[in-house]
Amino acid sequence: MQYAEIVVKSKTKKLDQKFTYLIKPGQLPDIKLGILVLVPFGNKKIEGVVWNIKKHERDDIKVKLKPIIKILDKNIVLDKTRRRLAEMISNYYLASIGEVVFFMIPPIAKRIKIPRLEIINNIPDKTGEIYTLYDRYENRIKDYIKLINKAIKNKRRVLVLVPELLDNDPLIDKIKSKFAKVLIYNTSKTKTQRYKDWLDIRASKYQIVIGTRSSIFSPLNNLGLIIIDQRHHFAYKEEQSPHYNSVKVAQWFIKLTNVNLILGDICSSVNNKYYLSQ
Repeated sequence: MQYAEIVVKSKTKKLDQKFTYLIKPGQLPDIKLGILVLVPFGNKKIEGVVWNIKKHERDDIKVKLKPIIKILDKNIVLDKTRRRLAEMISNYYLASIGEVVFFMIPPIAKRIKIPRLEIINNIPDKTGEIYTLYDRYENRIKDYIKLINKAIKNKRRVLVLVPELLDNDPLIDKIKSKFAKVLIYNTSKTKTQRYKDWLDIRASKYQIVIGTRSSIFSPLNNLGLIIIDQRHHFAYKEEQSPHYNSVKVAQWFIKLTNVNLILGDICSSVNNKYYLSQ
């Protein structure tokens, strides 16, 4: 018999709470770590993410476990790196793992059919580098364009975080004018549009994603570069639960991957590296 440890969409007080469910034989070919499933929880049916898969002998389980009801998305919604990131956020900010996980994943819009993908999230497990660009705003824009162009030439994708999405923003306008496959990931869109954008990002339809603080959780495949402009801006701190700081999350993220991080501001920090000189 095989069983799955699942992080459920429930407000539990225990930080690392996971629940064990039976995997039905017909589900085994499609059960993978990081996929989205529907499970019974009390008298409800709720979403959950598969966190671990175990084999048990009959005597290992003292109670009769309920089975997973169905698989909601056969593609991975949280890859290995982002599952580890969720654990780090949960531990650091003292938020339950379920709260963090389902903050990172947009609510499902049931009207949208989920395509089966051949490519899943794949970010090599190497350590990236942090660099700080400090200059006047108009000069930083020029440097960002060079860095983005370099990443795209290397067939890597780019995430750009800004404090807020403004009309006629020089940075956003410049990026949109220079590159073709750009998505503005706006969390003020409808639930359906946000979910569609999330699916399109996961399906690698865009080279560049631009958004505010929560965009740090975008499921970009083959990500090579994260740019955070105005790194000291208060808007990168989430005041509602689960709390997080996008800059800190990005710094954790690059420790788990070979993604490079650019922190842009008007003032320098200690131990800077200047990316353009590399």
